[in-house]
Amino acid sequence: MIAHGLSSLAAAFVERAASVGTQTHPARRAGAPRLIVQLVAGERASRVALDTDTRARLPESTSALAAARRAVLPPDAAPSQLADADAGVSWAAFGVAETGSVALAARATSDRLVGMLPPLHVVLLAQSQIVPDLDAAAARLRDWTAGGARQPYVSLVTGASRTSDIERVLTIGVHGPRVQHVLLLTDE
Repeated sequence: MIAHGLSSLAAAFVERAASVGTQTHPARRAGAPRLIVQLVAGERASRVALDTDTRARLPESTSALAAARRAVLPPDAAPSQLADADAGVSWAAFGVAETGSVALAARATSDRLVGMLPPLHVVLLAQSQIVPDLDAAAARLRDWTAGGARQPYVSLVTGASRTSDIERVLTIGVHGPRVQHVLLLTDE
């Protein structure tokens, strides 16, 4: 372990994520709902979408958001509702230290859209699920495509959405989130 209780892989992830504009926040799992509320409130988000994994693994996040007077979209929200959400909260399958990327894996289109449409994206990532490099990430992806736990929608997300034109003018958030936060959760 190194500074602030982060493993060397987590510290490398934080460094690479910062280089692409992702803000990271080490957190205990029990404190994650409070931190989600703070991040959502800090961006003045009032309508929040949660993916299925977040609802299942951190159910108290729904009540924390409701207590903070944030509207939590229903699990079966239509794509048009997800497009109108101010924030999306997703549970990452794993992170990649080498690139600062998170792997979002979903079985349902609506879960995939939670991380693609709202302007603010909050990602929950267990520190123990950070792999060192893209080779290790590829091995996990290969297991998903060949194994029984198939994930039809998998995206490696590296920072907020960005694009540039022929004149190399970079624009953030044109085709997805403008802001991305990753909560690095301890397994406590």
